[in-house]
Amino acid sequence: SYPALDELARVLAAQPDLRVRIEGHVCCVDPRYTPDAIDEETLEYALSINRARYIRDYLVKRGIAARRLEYAGFGKTRPVAFPERTPDDTQRNRRVELRVIGK
Repeated sequence: SYPALDELARVLAAQPDLRVRIEGHVCCVDPRYTPDAIDEETLEYALSINRARYIRDYLVKRGIAARRLEYAGFGKTRPVAFPERTPDDTQRNRRVELRVIGK
């Protein structure tokens, strides 16, 4: 993902007025029992949030002002493939999306 993140940093650097929200998502959890998946590094049920925060932090290290970047985690509440029937469905739900929130 680093080439894509580096390209995103270049685009954001070239568009200094652009603001985005980084939205993390997960797969494979039953939202009736837990709103998010476990982050194996922190052992918290906050994988989607941590996933988005990591990208925000990466972009900040690449010179993008933190005030231009919001982040949020949505757990498994917004799947693009439902129900997950194949490994490809699982991969499509395990993602980060960017939403333009201002210019």
